Amino acid sequence: MKILITGGSGQLAQAFLRVPNSEHELLVVPRSSFDLGKPEQMEALILQSKVVAVINCAAYTNVELAESERETAFQTNEAGAALLAEICQKHKVHLIHLSTDYVFDGTNTQAYLETDPVSPINVYGDSKAAGEKAIMKVHPKALILRVSWLYDFVGKNFLNTMRNLAKTRDHLQVVNDQVSSPVYAGILAADLLSMLEQAQEKNISGVFHYRHEGKASWFEFAKAIFEVFDLKVDVRAVSSNAFPTEAKRPPFSLLSTDKLRRTFSLPNYTWQQALERCCEDEKNHE
Repeated sequence: MKILITGGSGQLAQAFLRVPNSEHELLVVPRSSFDLGKPEQMEALILQSKVVAVINCAAYTNVELAESERETAFQTNEAGAALLAEICQKHKVHLIHLSTDYVFDGTNTQAYLETDPVSPINVYGDSKAAGEKAIMKVHPKALILRVSWLYDFVGKNFLNTMRNLAKTRDHLQVVNDQVSSPVYAGILAADLLSMLEQAQEKNISGVFHYRHEGKASWFEFAKAIFEVFDLKVDVRAVSSNAFPTEAKRPPFSLLSTDKLRRTFSLPNYTWQQALERCCEDEKNHE
């Protein structure tokens, strides 16, 4: 299967290039070649490359900056995503679109279901929720996957921020009042290819939640990072008030994967196992 992966310079798109034994032909394209704001460019590449599916990893993802760049965030995450969906629908191209746990406000006490109403509390989440709605309106057979706390051993993310800080500091403070589940891009990329195969075979569409098993706060995730990567750092738990931010974060954004597990056949990892896998993959990648 020939698959176009957008957002080619991002951590998830890059992770597709490391998926072992993939029988698919992957066309990983950067924004310069496939800009969500340029429908003619997108349509031309989709037609020329003769892809049968698109996995859309392209997005405006700077949660903080989105608060002051609302228009830019919505241009990419809503309008751009809708344009891509229209083109895929027009040419009968399957579409998987990546979304986020930040479409929820974090007031739940149990894991969020796909049927729970969205209620974002920051601009980034608002723009992603709007993108979901716009996509399903023009391409009802699209598959939308909400993913929480994505990281990889390459790129800008919490894992690498913690590892970089550990090089220069003996003590770190990390918030302990935001809870979800960290997701390793290396495993997600392989699962997305498998989901695409199954979705085409069984005509599966709609919204699904994805995460590894278990839950963690940023503090617990940081402690696990330092242990797995053998970094000697004293990490202390603090409340979010210790780090004031422009954008509000949902305090609890754990996603229920019951629907995912009922629908797709995928390997199951705890978030701790996924973190260990990330460490091993980095060693093998060097």
